[in-house]
Amino acid sequence: MAFTYDLSTDRGATRLSIGDTIEFAGPRPTQGSGGPAQTNFSDDEIDYFLANGGGSDAVISGAALGFEILASEWTSYALSEKDGATGNMMNAKDTADTFADRADEWRAKPGGGTGSNALQSGLIDYNFQQKGDELTDPFPIAE
Repeated sequence: MAFTYDLSTDRGATRLSIGDTIEFAGPRPTQGSGGPAQTNFSDDEIDYFLANGGGSDAVISGAALGFEILASEWTSYALSEKDGATGNMMNAKDTADTFADRADEWRAKPGGGTGSNALQSGLIDYNFQQKGDELTDPFPIAE
């Protein structure tokens, strides 16, 4: 997987916009076991965002598409987990919501386009859980 970061290119500007600037420390959730804690988009994926973002400004609409993809990926990730190194809880739904909000903000910019429909498939809605609710096992094992 190629990873380049050069701010003089549209690819670099898009990486900067979506926070994907440090190799092996990108904004994506873990892709399988044993991988890095977060992963980057490949150069080919960033180029796809630029070509298919759907707006008149390739960088703005490409960044919006990148945020839409991130929201989709984080939505399908585990609901929450504890960081073993820090002990902090990470809530994937909050992360997905944040990326979806960023996508909306970037789509609203001039040249941002109307969207790629990246979230049409695979969206899991966890609206039954309110912030602050304790997570409980819905299928407890009887003793």
